[in-house]
Amino acid sequence: MLRTRASVIPLDEIFTAPILESSENLSAKMSEFGYEILTTLITGIDPDPRVKASMNEIDAQRRLKLAQIHVAEATKAIHIKRAEADAEVKYLQGVGLARMRAAISDGIEQAYSEFGDDATDLLLTAQHVDALDHVAASHPPGGLFLPTGLDALTTLKDRLTIFKNSTVLATTN
Repeated sequence: MLRTRASVIPLDEIFTAPILESSENLSAKMSEFGYEILTTLITGIDPDPRVKASMNEIDAQRRLKLAQIHVAEATKAIHIKRAEADAEVKYLQGVGLARMRAAISDGIEQAYSEFGDDATDLLLTAQHVDALDHVAASHPPGGLFLPTGLDALTTLKDRLTIFKNSTVLATTN
């Protein structure tokens, strides 16, 4: 009975499906003679080695596919967490920037209340010194800074003339 059913059952199911069916059939037949079958051991199902190798390859590929799905889901989760962290960093930087601007605004207001119109000169001088400090820190020593604007050439010529005259005076003394 099992051999006739095995020809129509997929090979993967032969190892699991007929156990229950054959056990039930055998139990029914043997009960007629007064025997009760508790378990059934099926042996002798031995497919061709190429079929076994093929079944093993199919199972291995199924597991590899499942592993790739898990890797892709893990990568997705990592990207989501990084994006969330980046958004949190940007939010906190924005909060810090807003606080800094509020403090600057409060400082300007306080400077105007204490120094009046002289506060503008004080603030412009402080910004100029801060800008020079930033430029000096970001450029190599001995860098040359040229003037800009409509009168840049005149300014540059005047500065070079002053530098030349002061060098001549320094070397003659």
